[in-house]
Amino acid sequence: MKPYVFFGQEAWLSLRRNPAASLAAVTAIASVLFLLLLFMLLSHNILVLAESLRQRKGLSVFLEANVPAGRVEELHDHFSSFPEVAACRLVNRADALRDIEAELGIEEVVETLGENPLPDVFLITPAAAASAAQDLARLAEEIEAYEGIDEVLYGERWVEALDRGLRLVHRANALTGVLAVLAIVLVLGNTLRLIVLMRQEPLSILKMIGATDAFIRTPFVIAGVTLCLIGALAALLLLYAGYVAGGPLLPGLRFLPRASIVLFAMGVALVGVAGSLLTVEVSLRQLERRRGRPVM
Repeated sequence: MKPYVFFGQEAWLSLRRNPAASLAAVTAIASVLFLLLLFMLLSHNILVLAESLRQRKGLSVFLEANVPAGRVEELHDHFSSFPEVAACRLVNRADALRDIEAELGIEEVVETLGENPLPDVFLITPAAAASAAQDLARLAEEIEAYEGIDEVLYGERWVEALDRGLRLVHRANALTGVLAVLAIVLVLGNTLRLIVLMRQEPLSILKMIGATDAFIRTPFVIAGVTLCLIGALAALLLLYAGYVAGGPLLPGLRFLPRASIVLFAMGVALVGVAGSLLTVEVSLRQLERRRGRPVM
């Protein structure tokens, strides 16, 4: 336990010895992470909205006129057995007419037109794994080939537009994450490189008396992770304050779920470890070449 306490103390002392650099690093990291969190918040709400729209995806399968009841039941059972189909519901023409009359506030449509103009229709809800535009197109084509089917509609244009929008959001998320990682590594690199340069004499002495590579690196890694986590906490608090303040102006806006926040913190810590190790290794090797004797 004592070595970990020592490493923590050394890391904290390194940051305190360079308050201006530490504050600048935390500010830069917090700014980058705030932009990343803001984009994550927007993406989360877009995906929530998209999921509600995805649940509305479906096929309207219109039957030909005068299809026997036995054939209708046979088609219903057959379509329900498709692995791409989550649910298949029959809306007969009489029920559909009553719904339209109730919605429009009119009556006696049959007396006016002489007959019920509406066909029987299957409302098919696709399975989650078959809700992409190409899957719906393939399913619609297959269903339309059955005897007794007049037409199959599934809103081709808006389904394709929704899928394109979701792909764009996922790509933008990935790009933003990559840019944030690069920015954090650059900020950490400049800060830890400065700390290493200011401690080159103590590091040389530690190496001369037998300090291991891990012993020398660990305080710097802890310092880097600490800077990242402080910046992440500041960014998260700032985002939450903005969410609370702007909530009344954006009704329905949802904050990031707990799982996303945990993954965000773990990702920041991981980037801090990797960036610190890389920076410290490069900086110490540069000192080694500069002084003409090994530091590591």
